[in-house]
Formats: sequence, C-alpha cells, structure tokens
Amino acid sequence: MVDFVPGGPIDPVSKRMPLEASGVYICPVCRHGQISQMVLMDAFACNFCRHILSVNFETQTVRLEDSSQGFRWQWMGQGWRSLHQRPMEFTYTVVVLGILFVLMPPALVWLGYHTFPPLPDAPGHWFPLVWVGLTFCAHLGVVLRLCLDVYQPILVRLRRFL
Repeated sequence: MVDFVPGGPIDPVSKRMPLEASGVYICPVCRHGQISQMVLMDAFACNFCRHILSVNFETQTVRLEDSSQGFRWQWMGQGWRSLHQRPMEFTYTVVVLGILFVLMPPALVWLGYHTFPPLPDAPGHWFPLVWVGLTFCAHLGVVLRLCLDVYQPILVRLRRFL
C-alpha cells in the first residue's frame, strides 16, 4: 500500500515527500483510507473512517480532532510515526474505586431484595435477582469502557498488525 499519492515535490536524495496541503496520504488512524484537505478548511479528513485531523505543516504532524484522546502522528516522508503519550498508570486508588463502582450498586440491590423479599408465589419474584445481574453488568461495562479509553493507544497500535 502506498503512503503518498503523487502530486507533491520529491526530495531526490532521500525520496521523502513533505506533508503539504495539496497532498493525499494514507490515514494514520485506520490505515485503510486516504486523508486529504477538506474544502475551505485547514484540516484533513479520511475518506474511509471519516476522522478529522488538524495539520501542522511546520512540524509535519497531524492531530486527531474528533476524539477525547490527543492522538498525534508525524509524517516521516513515506509513512507516519506515532507521537502518542504513554498510557496512564493505574494506581491502587483507581483500582479500588473501580471495584467499588462495580460491586456496591448490585450489593445494595441484593440487600434490598433480602431485606424486603417478594412473596414466593408472586408473579415476578425472580425480577430482583435479574436486576442485580443487570446492575452488575451495566457497571462492569462502564468500568471496562473507561479502561479501553485509557488504553486506546495500545489498541490503535495493535490494529496496525490486524
């Protein structure tokens, strides 16, 4: 797969092509589409994943603008080099808060179920136990999603090899 579509000046010594507004480049995010300048804007957009990237031509870098994470890549003349920050370290406080966030709400629902149990022959006597399970799954999903957001740079790097 070619990283640059012809249209820009080529450095004859190193065969490197500088990042310029009129060029079309492989997308550093999805590595499938191509990024090119958006009409009447100082930004690039991918035709495959639809991400918007701001460009700094002086440092030959692009920054992903439609994400909460500050992903950046530098154009090396033939391909992109990742400038991602190291992922944040999990501390014991974060781990304990995550565990409490997952376990406390279902525990409170279960405590209410055992404090005020439904009648055994009532229609829906099974509902509180299902609600405990749903509460656990929902809170676990929130914590897992936050973990994925923190470790997304690792997943982006792994996507290159998939």
